[in-house]
Order: sequence, then C-alpha cells, then structure tokens
Amino acid sequence: MNLMQARKDQLLDLLNTPVPIEDRRRLSAELADLKQDIVAHRHDDDERVWDDMRRKWGQHISSQRGNQAQIRHTLL
Repeated sequence: MNLMQARKDQLLDLLNTPVPIEDRRRLSAELADLKQDIVAHRHDDDERVWDDMRRKWGQHISSQRGNQAQIRHTLL
C-alpha cells in the first residue's frame, strides 16, 4: 500500500507541473489505475484483483528501474 500511495503522490505532483500532452494522458491513465487499485486494497477484493495488481505493479517497478538506468546513462 505504501508503494501505491507514494506513486500516487508522485503522479499528482507530476500532473501539477508542465508536461507534454502525451505524457499527461499517460500519467492520468496511470493515476486512474492506481486509484482503482487503492480502492481494491481498502475493500479487500478477491485474489484475482490482487494478482492483477501484483502483475501491473511488477511491470511498473521494472519500467521505473529501466527509466532510472536510462536517465543515469544519459547524465554520465
């Protein structure tokens, strides 16, 4: 839950800064998914929902790590 809440806060901060329209749409969609996942977590939904959340957040975390590595490589 802490991971989801932290990402939600990051997304809200990003949406309040100037970003290209395409990125804003992608971030808005990710925020909508995240809100749905948090609601599912609070309401203790079934295992199918949890499996979906684990898959989605596993992909998101892998993507974030790849983005961070790419940024580090660019800065070096």
